[in-house]
Amino acid sequence: MRLTILIVISLVTQLIYGQEKSDLIGLRLKLHPFMLLNPDKPYIQGSTEIIVKNKIGLEIGFGKRYIDDWLLDGILTDKEPDSAVVDFKGTSFMGEIKYYGLISKISTNYSDYIGITYRWVDDLRNKRLEYYPYDRGNTINLGNDLIEENCAIQRGLNILAIKYGGILEYNKFGFEGFIELGIKHKHQYYIANELYEAGYDAFSDFHNPTPKPMNRYRPHLGIGFRISYKIL
Repeated sequence: MRLTILIVISLVTQLIYGQEKSDLIGLRLKLHPFMLLNPDKPYIQGSTEIIVKNKIGLEIGFGKRYIDDWLLDGILTDKEPDSAVVDFKGTSFMGEIKYYGLISKISTNYSDYIGITYRWVDDLRNKRLEYYPYDRGNTINLGNDLIEENCAIQRGLNILAIKYGGILEYNKFGFEGFIELGIKHKHQYYIANELYEAGYDAFSDFHNPTPKPMNRYRPHLGIGFRISYKIL
C-alpha cells in the first residue's frame, strides 16, 4: 500500500515539475479589474485557470460585492448617503472552458482562444430610486413629478455566452482581453418599497423607473480584461 502511494506521488510530482518538457498542465491565478470598477456591480472578483497541454483551459471564479450602491451614489454625486433599507450582499460565480491557439500564434508570448462562459450573480443592494409614478385613483398623492426614494433591489443574473479573446504573457504575468456574445436572464425587483405597499405594480404603473424591474431574457454583449500570474 505504501509503495502504491509513493508511486502515485512520484507520478504527480513528475507531471507538475516536468511541465517545461511536456507542457502537460499549467495554472494561472487571475484578477478581474473591470469588476472592481463597475459602478453597477462593484465586486472583488478572482479566478483560477487550469490549462491542459497549452490547448484546453478550465476556469472557475468567485466574487463578492464590496460596497453598497447608496454609499457609491454618495461618493459619485456628492450627496449625503441615505439610511440603508437592508444589509447589502452579493455573490458571483463564473465557469469557462476555452480552446487556445485558434489562430496560429502571432508571437511566442501571445495566444488567442475561443470558449464558452457561464456566470451567475445573486445581488442585494440599497439604491436611491428615481421614477415617475402614474396617478391611479389618488391611491397615494405623489403626482407625476420625478420621485426619489430609498429602496432595496434584489437581482438575479444568469449569463451564457460564447467568448473570443487573447492573452499576452510577460514573464509570469498575463494580460487578457475578450469579447462575449450570448444571452442573459435578469430577474430584478424592489424590496421595502412604499409604492408596492400601496398597491402599485412596477411593470404597469411606473414610467421610466431607474433601474427597471424585470424578469426576462435579453441579448448579452460584454467585454472584459483580466490580469493573471502563472504558477505552473
